[in-house]
Amino acid sequence: MKQLLFPITEAEAKKKKVKYSSKANKAAIFPARLREARAGINGASQQKVSNAIGISKSTLGLYENGDTLPDIATACKLASYYGVTLDYLLGKTAVKSEDITLRDVCEYTGLSETAVKILNDNRNGFMARPLAEILSFLIIQETPPPGSFSVLYYDGITKEEYDYYEKEAEAAWLKEVEQWEDVEYVPLLYKIIQYLLVVESNDVYHITDKSAVVKADDSGSLKKWRWDSIRRVPATDIVEKVLLSDIEDSLKRIKRKDPLKAKEYVVKGDAPCPDEAHKETAPSGSDRTDAGRPDTQ
Repeated sequence: MKQLLFPITEAEAKKKKVKYSSKANKAAIFPARLREARAGINGASQQKVSNAIGISKSTLGLYENGDTLPDIATACKLASYYGVTLDYLLGKTAVKSEDITLRDVCEYTGLSETAVKILNDNRNGFMARPLAEILSFLIIQETPPPGSFSVLYYDGITKEEYDYYEKEAEAAWLKEVEQWEDVEYVPLLYKIIQYLLVVESNDVYHITDKSAVVKADDSGSLKKWRWDSIRRVPATDIVEKVLLSDIEDSLKRIKRKDPLKAKEYVVKGDAPCPDEAHKETAPSGSDRTDAGRPDTQ
């Protein structure tokens, strides 16, 4: 059953000719976000919240269970107390923050609130090259080529006019293609997504002593290969290795263009070696060469 935005009463369910379900009401977006918002402030008790906004504990329980809905004034009080927007409680946005700028960035880019905060917090990290700048570079690299141009033919224009518009459209398209080629398109993000979306499979392949890769099944014709099998390899392992190889090739192409060379080092002279750069940014008193580096394990 599709998740409800707001719980519905038995009368409303009967009118809409749908099955009434208290379980579906509790799972509706509004009551679910009420419970989540309360948990977000260190699991404040229903009694504490109800005292703060001037309602009874049982009434708040009805709201959170999807048994009834608050009036607009009470909903605003709840949003204010929890430090979230009313739009968040109403299911109009996935961003909890009341920060309008943060909300606009999230909605415009499609990034989560947490992701935007991480990018902001790391603007000046990663060896003087902001994480956001690196991400921007990768996204620009991912920009696909412009689509083919076309000219709509309108009644009432002459062939000469149509030819003129066609040439204009082609020229504009060629300019876009030239700009795209300057970027030297590297589909790294797409390949990473492909790798992450590989699902497990029960398919198995046999690697034979003749360097052959044979899919394992119950067919009699392949029995002889199974006797010669050196080892069995899950199909997903083969796919993942191919995709990882593609990702590695893409990273090498990008690295050859040297996009991550810090600007201030370019101005001052030679860039320090990575260990020296990390020593400069390492916490005081630390002798670890990996201080400040993100955990890659």
